[in-house]
Amino acid sequence: MKALKLAAKYLNSGKEHLMRGDYQGGKADFTKAIEINPNYAEAYYNRSIARHNLKDFQGAKADYNRAIEINPNDVTAYYNQSNTNVVLKSYQVPVDDLTQAVEINPSDALTYNKRGNTRAFSGDYQGAIADYTSSIEINPKDIEAYNNRGVIRHRLKDYQGAIADFTSSIEINPSNAEAYYNRGNARCQLKDYQGAIADYNWAIEINPSDAQAYNNRGNVRIFLEDYHRAMADFTSSIEINPNYAQAYKNRALAYTLLEKEQLAIADFQKAAELFEKQGETAQAQKALDLIAKIRNL
Repeated sequence: MKALKLAAKYLNSGKEHLMRGDYQGGKADFTKAIEINPNYAEAYYNRSIARHNLKDFQGAKADYNRAIEINPNDVTAYYNQSNTNVVLKSYQVPVDDLTQAVEINPSDALTYNKRGNTRAFSGDYQGAIADYTSSIEINPKDIEAYNNRGVIRHRLKDYQGAIADFTSSIEINPSNAEAYYNRGNARCQLKDYQGAIADYNWAIEINPSDAQAYNNRGNVRIFLEDYHRAMADFTSSIEINPNYAQAYKNRALAYTLLEKEQLAIADFQKAAELFEKQGETAQAQKALDLIAKIRNL
């Protein structure tokens, strides 16, 4: 009995370390608890959290496995183990983990949503859609599931279905900037440019620091031949994120269309430098090729 109390003391001490962000201290205390009680599932579970945060993903996986072996009905252990397996890019394993969690608690919308994300990472888009749909059936106000399903439908070029999902998300939460942004992207694909601009306007109003929303609204304005306002949008995007290579490239295109060649060359040069630093050598070369093209006009 004294030994079990001592193990519990180390467990609680380890949790305090975790709360302070001291993962090494937490791991040390959980290890002491396990040494005293080798079947202490909660200690294995918490040590796995410490190891995950210390980027010892294999060690975390081993601890989750042991916790589940001792307590096969621990839904949280399956759920968290799936996170570690995603980091290890073992995508089928976290799907299996979350399937176990679903079997234990089939009414947990969050687990379906999580499994949908994991399936999406692995390229199983239809499986992901099925999981997001299950999540929505359990919780019809699951904004994240609507948004996630919309993103996958967009990826599958089901733009109308994506718009319907983003609209549902907005109806539940009219301040959801991400849903407006995503719906704007889908509307752009359908060449509903005015609808896209309206959505980007809302996204920017809700989140004025969204560099991508400014950039994409600028792209739509290019399609509409509204080059001056497109240039202004790309400038706003760059002011928010000075390392946004694509925004420099897009502004250079706007300058080119406005016959401001020197400004275009400067922006293409900056875009090329940023793309190169970010490892996107093909994009960097395209920007340099466009400079050469302007100079040869």
